[in-house]
Amino acid sequence: MAEACNFRLAKGDLEERLTAFGMIFASMVREQCQSTQRATPMNLGRQRGNSLVAGFILCSLCSVSCSEDVEFANPFDPAVPLGQPTNLAVSSFSETALALTWKSDLKIVNPAQANDARIVVEQSADGSGFFPIDSLPAAASGGTVNKSFEINRPYWFRIHSSVGGRVSPNSAPVKSEIGLLGPSGFLAVEVTETVRRFTWLGHSTAEAYFSVERRLGTGGTYLPIGKTPPGTTTFSDSTVILTDSVYAYRISAVSGKGTVSTYDSVSVSIPFAPPSDVLCAGTDPASLALQWRINSPIAIGSIVERSAGVSPFTPRATTGPNVSQISDDQVDRKVSYGYRVRNLSAYNMSGYSPVTRADFQCTSMRLVFYAWPDDGGSLSV
Repeated sequence: MAEACNFRLAKGDLEERLTAFGMIFASMVREQCQSTQRATPMNLGRQRGNSLVAGFILCSLCSVSCSEDVEFANPFDPAVPLGQPTNLAVSSFSETALALTWKSDLKIVNPAQANDARIVVEQSADGSGFFPIDSLPAAASGGTVNKSFEINRPYWFRIHSSVGGRVSPNSAPVKSEIGLLGPSGFLAVEVTETVRRFTWLGHSTAEAYFSVERRLGTGGTYLPIGKTPPGTTTFSDSTVILTDSVYAYRISAVSGKGTVSTYDSVSVSIPFAPPSDVLCAGTDPASLALQWRINSPIAIGSIVERSAGVSPFTPRATTGPNVSQISDDQVDRKVSYGYRVRNLSAYNMSGYSPVTRADFQCTSMRLVFYAWPDDGGSLSV
């Protein structure tokens, strides 16, 4: 039982040693003595007298012989080795930071020792020849090393505890390879029918280029549409695409060896402006002239639709590029007509213009003015 408790008492300075280490022994021996199914005191060592009594009680509970020839061995004495850290793992790794987690049984009882207790992080390029790169608080179960690392190459890391000049055995090493930092803040700063302009923030110093990809809608496969040199933060897409639709864009950094970073994405709605300012005028009893403003630079034509009275709209004419007027030669002067126009692109159609109504009878009316002679003579027209 004396070996299980891992301490002995010596003659001479028995009282002083028991007083000094009563609190420390209480917590340690309590755990060991619980395995013997013996009761342990709950509040020992709060005062000098209690600490002294606690030491003797703990000796008896653990069946330790307090004889003259028994020597004292302090578990926190430099002769007692520190435990080896275990479960070392890399939680994240980038060009500028290494985050580690571990498990350690090191317990700092005396707060004055906290600053002297550290976890030393060591690095190697090939799994041998480790050298220290940082030290982290020993009381924690993880920490971050902020320094520069190279991408596309493996690293090995290991740790050990260090307390007041004492060093624990090294942990088992872990191997990890750095990832390329991806861009962030990907935004569409301009979206029109003819161009989409984007900006972003670059965080890597090792990219060979940025890759921009696009897809239609929220599903499907992204397809590459462009690259930008390293260090750039803008891109313009002027390809002809389906207007009046939603597209998703994403960007990544790519290294010289083809390593691809994480992506940042954004969705945009591509507009397609409809015609406006539709006007009609009667040219003769059997014809109406119609004209409008196209508004869209990607329109390759327009569709004119007509409604007679309260009838549904039906196609009346289709125009070619840059044509914004027609003549409707099939009209009835007794009917009121409505007209609307929509643009055509290479992929789809725009919305409709506002409806313009044309009353043929009104547009063909003539106003006749009569003049009476000042001398009171007969009327002339």
